[in-house]
Amino acid sequence: MVIISLKGEKCAFLSVREKKFWVFDISTASRFLVCTGHFRSQGFFRGYRDDALEKQHPIADTYKIPTLTCAAISDDFLAIGCQDGIMTFFLNEDIAGRWVTTNDIPNGRVLKMSFSADGQTLAAVVAQGNERVRTLKHRALVFPTSGFPRIEVRAAPMAAPHEPIRLPKLHSTPKGIAVSADGTKIAIHTSRSGHSAKLQVFQKAESGWDSFADPIDIKIHPPGDGSEAHGEGITSMKIYK
Repeated sequence: MVIISLKGEKCAFLSVREKKFWVFDISTASRFLVCTGHFRSQGFFRGYRDDALEKQHPIADTYKIPTLTCAAISDDFLAIGCQDGIMTFFLNEDIAGRWVTTNDIPNGRVLKMSFSADGQTLAAVVAQGNERVRTLKHRALVFPTSGFPRIEVRAAPMAAPHEPIRLPKLHSTPKGIAVSADGTKIAIHTSRSGHSAKLQVFQKAESGWDSFADPIDIKIHPPGDGSEAHGEGITSMKIYK
């Protein structure tokens, strides 16, 4: 899995199978490795630039090797979604790669995440519950990154999770998410159903987040053109303003 920050200054490679990530600074022609992280049975190991990986102390007492599902990156943080939570890693100074906090999502799975270009907002769509007994629910969560630990975590324990903001009810099963550059709008799209997919947009208001409009039908194929049963539909999207 390859992800690039919206400003184009950092890039991360995430190996779901090896439980490992590499972050690179790509802001100049002299691109370089910023940090490496590796989830092992003995704990989480990190390395700054080309340094050897060392075990991070302390981490949560309940640590177990996570099941990685998705990731997002800004110039300051790497967020990795997994089964039951979101892990956040600081990417600057000589503590780059340090695991700084985890937001637990019990019985949940993080599907997609996105940072705003200014790095001030992280948004995620999660599935929580059990599909077999029809308790599965999809939610969209927003994290202001001002609550994420930064340089002061150099030798500190992992910080308590920052309580997310829940967006209003999603009308359909989400597949992708995008955040505007200034973090004031969030768009969520569904997978294709028949010849269309749905798009739902939220806007930040003084009292929280509101639906910008009713869900919009996006036509993927003209009805009756014989291609309704094929293709992924919407595969990616961005909000520019």
